[in-house]
Amino acid sequence: MPERYSINSVYPEPNEKRENSLLWYGPKLLLENEPRVILEKKSLINSMSILLFGIISILVIIIILILYFVLSKKNKNTPIFLSDHEKVTNILRASGGKCFQNDIVSQSGMSKSKISQIISEMEKNEFIAKQKYGKNNLIILK
Repeated sequence: MPERYSINSVYPEPNEKRENSLLWYGPKLLLENEPRVILEKKSLINSMSILLFGIISILVIIIILILYFVLSKKNKNTPIFLSDHEKVTNILRASGGKCFQNDIVSQSGMSKSKISQIISEMEKNEFIAKQKYGKNNLIILK
């Protein structure tokens, strides 16, 4: 078989196919134009284009995956950690600038002693005012 050619079709089917030959064994009744072998020129471009298409497809998929992971990490809502003073200030703002100390404790999730320390510091720095209101303190944002 010539170089750069491949077998497209063979009739009648051979008993054996080798790298460069087709073999028929025994007595055969062959008609006119038989055996018929149709060869096809191997196209380097077709082989390369399939390989190139595969490589490009894999690269595109890899790039898409990389972009997806980079952008998904970038867009994740990372928790913003507020300081304790900011938490108390936000609670006071949400309640119109005034709130009882017990309500701040329940809304913040912090202990009574922690809230008491924060309020004392904020009062010392004149961010808030504290008024005694029965057994509870009314905290007013300045």
